[in-house]
Parts: sequence; structure tokens; C-alpha cells
Amino acid sequence: MILKNILKILSPIIISFAIYIQIQAEDAIGGGFQSGLILASGMILYSIAYNKILPINLLKKIAALGVTIYFSVGMFSMINGKSFLDYGYLGQGLGICIIEIGVAFTVFSAISAIYIMVAHD
Repeated sequence: MILKNILKILSPIIISFAIYIQIQAEDAIGGGFQSGLILASGMILYSIAYNKILPINLLKKIAALGVTIYFSVGMFSMINGKSFLDYGYLGQGLGICIIEIGVAFTVFSAISAIYIMVAHD
């Protein structure tokens, strides 16, 4: 009961912090990994409090979407005559932001899937 009440307060804070970290990734590489971990920790807390988990199939789709986003930026770079992941044609901020969103999706789904496989088997 106490955990559920605390989680109602912490969930928006955790999600907001993950989004903040993701936005700051435009200035430095690495924000997607951290924001994915923070989002996964929020999901894990929710799972512990409410005994509900995300379906593994959904997590696989989120991971595939993240990898596709990451790979697409690289392919678009190559189509424009640049090296793989040379996203300068998109603008430094937009290019890294798109890549970090893909990383965040992949890390979130991977960490969440690991938790589900370990804790719920």
C-alpha cells in the first residue's frame, strides 16, 4: 500500500527525469543509454508495486524499433554520400537526438526484458 502511494508520486518524476536526460543528449553522447535505464527502472518499480509486467512481445517490438531508428540514420547518411552514422547533414543536434532515441528504446526494452525473465520465471 505504501509503495503504491509513493509510486504514484515517483512515476511522473522518474519519467520526467528520463525525458530531461534524453533532451540533454543533444549536447553530449550517452543520454539515450541513461534515459533508457531510468525508464526501465520506472517500469520495474511499477511492476513490483502493481504486479503487472509488459508483454515480452511488446518489448521485442520496442527493441526492434530502437535498432531500426539507429540503423536508419546510418543508412540515410550513406544514401547522402556520407559515412555510416555521419549525421552532419541532419544537423548535429537533430542527428544525435534521433540516434539517442533509438538507443533509449533499445536499452529500455532490453533491461525490462531481463528483469521480467529473471523476476517472473
